[in-house]
Amino acid sequence: MNAERGVYPNRIVLEALPSGLSMTIRALLLLAVAFTVLACPDTGGEDDTRILVASASDLAVAIPEMVAAFEAAMGTRVDVTLGSSGQIAHTILNGAPVDLFLSADAGWVDRLRDAGRTVPGTEAVYAFGPLVLVSTAGTPPVRELADLRQPAIRRIAIANPEHAPYGRAARQALERAGIWRHVEGRVVIAQNVRQTLQYVETGVVDVAVSARSLVRDDRHVWVPVPATAHDPLRQTLAVIAGRPRKAEARAFAAFVTGPDGQAILARHGFLPPAISEPSGTTAPSDTSEPPATCVIPGADSSSPIYAAPDTSVTPGAGTP
Repeated sequence: MNAERGVYPNRIVLEALPSGLSMTIRALLLLAVAFTVLACPDTGGEDDTRILVASASDLAVAIPEMVAAFEAAMGTRVDVTLGSSGQIAHTILNGAPVDLFLSADAGWVDRLRDAGRTVPGTEAVYAFGPLVLVSTAGTPPVRELADLRQPAIRRIAIANPEHAPYGRAARQALERAGIWRHVEGRVVIAQNVRQTLQYVETGVVDVAVSARSLVRDDRHVWVPVPATAHDPLRQTLAVIAGRPRKAEARAFAAFVTGPDGQAILARHGFLPPAISEPSGTTAPSDTSEPPATCVIPGADSSSPIYAAPDTSVTPGAGTP
C-alpha cells in the first residue's frame, strides 16, 4: 500500500494499492486506512465537523486548493483519500466511512446509487475530464494518437481500465484510432491515472495517456486527445448515505459545483459540466485480442501485464 503524507498537514492521502491483491482485499485494506484517516490526531482543533472526501486521483492537483478555500470559508475540516474511482467505489460498498465521493465518471456513482449507498438527489456532474498524451524528454514527437505507433516509443502507460475511468477512456481512444492492436504489447498498466504521469516523470515509460488536470506546462510535454476519441468522462459526485455529516458533505459538494469550485477546476484543465458533449466518431474501431504482455525490468513475470514496482516511482511525483 502506498500512503503518502504531506499534501495536507497531519493527514493521510491514500494512493494506489498493489495490483496483485483481489478487489475484496484491496477494499478491506482501504476501509482500514480510511478509519485510520479519521482517527489521525490533529492539532487544528475539534473534529466535530470533520468529513472524509474520497476523490479520483485526477483531482490530486486541484483538490488541495479546493479544500483550503472551503475550510477557510466554512470552518469544516476535510480529509481526502485519493485513488481510482472503481477502487474507491468498492470500498464504499464495503462500508468505508466516506462522506462524499468525487468520481472521475458517472458509472461508479450510478453503481453506488443503485446499491442505495448515495443520498438521493445529491448526484451531480461537476466537470468533464480531458485526456492528454504526455511524453518524456527525448521521445520522438507525439502530436496525435497515431504517432504512438512509432517503434521508438517503447512503453505507453494507461490507467487500469478495469477500475480507472481514464484508463477505460485511454483504451477506447486507442481502439477508435485503430492503433490498439499495434501498441498493446507496449502498454503498461498503472493503478490510477496519477501513476501514469509518475511513470513518465521517472522514465519508466515514454508516453502516458493521462489527465489534463495533472499536467503542468512548465514540467510536461503534452498534447490533447480529441474529445471525440472516447466517451465523455462525466466527473460525478455524490453524498454517501448513512453518514452523520451529510450537511457538511452537501456543503462541500455545493462548493465543488459552485462558482468558486468551478473556477479552481477550470484552472486545472477541467471542462465545465454545461459544455456540449462530443458525439460520434469517424475513426475506425479496433476489435483486437486481449492485450499482450509488456515486460518491465524487475516486475513479476507471472502477471499478464505488469507495471513497474512502486519503488521505481518517486514519492510525490506529479504533484506541484
